[in-house]
Amino acid sequence: MAWFYAAEWPTFAPPLTGLHAKLYLSSAGMVITSANASNRGIGFVEPAALIECGTFHRPDTTAFRKGTEWFDTIWGKADMVDPEALATARAAWAKRPRHGALKGAPLTAPPDTLLRRIAADPEGYRGIGVVFSSGEAGRKDVEQAAEAAIAVEGKRRKPKLKKEEISRLPTWPKGNLFIGWSDADANAWPGLFLCAHRGARGAYSYWCYSRFFEVKLDRDEWSIFAERSPELRSRIRLTGSPRQSASAEGELLEKIFTHLDAVAGPDEIGYRLCESPMHLGQLLADVDAGRSTDANPVE
Repeated sequence: MAWFYAAEWPTFAPPLTGLHAKLYLSSAGMVITSANASNRGIGFVEPAALIECGTFHRPDTTAFRKGTEWFDTIWGKADMVDPEALATARAAWAKRPRHGALKGAPLTAPPDTLLRRIAADPEGYRGIGVVFSSGEAGRKDVEQAAEAAIAVEGKRRKPKLKKEEISRLPTWPKGNLFIGWSDADANAWPGLFLCAHRGARGAYSYWCYSRFFEVKLDRDEWSIFAERSPELRSRIRLTGSPRQSASAEGELLEKIFTHLDAVAGPDEIGYRLCESPMHLGQLLADVDAGRSTDANPVE
């Protein structure tokens, strides 16, 4: 085997809620499977506890070629793993129970709020991300994103969206469009996510969404179309109106957005994608510790 790569492949099939496929790529071929490269998924320390399934593709197949192209794309966008990231990974690994599942993210406060509960239970909230957003898209943003999305779908031999879904884009609710996100954010965007939103007057609210479609508008600039998700609302037991559900955590949200504002670039307001409970846990640890850094080392 001359080389070996492994990565999650969320775009191998049309978007599916909770899709969690892995791609293992080598000079001998490619395996696409549900199994993690972990003790529980494969069995490094003890027999694997789960039954997994997957497919194998030889180097001369179209699937192998597409997989290689996809990996090269995300590899080119990857960040160097630094000592802080390695230290975080070691700490998380040391906290694992015997079967290998994480006990929780590196929190410094008890899980007495929704955000802290999500971060403290990565397995229980697996597949759920949290987006911290400020402001709101306008109708022109919707029109621009819809135009770009329709153009992209029109060029595809097999469009991701049905005709009736494409026809909805120009009239998409502006509050359900997330604009100005990076390549890295768009590639990592979870299928289900809680949006912690800060309005123009500083009021906080919680919204439950599922990802619908994403489109690239410019270099490192994406728009994400999202839909309200009753499924997620039920899963995280969110009650009351969006403002009511967030009001109990107003103090924590104020600290989070103050931190995000501090690490934002010039002329930017605070925002952040936490694509998993572990990433949320790292953000909360930074906030609790008063660390002003935009690094998010959990991968």
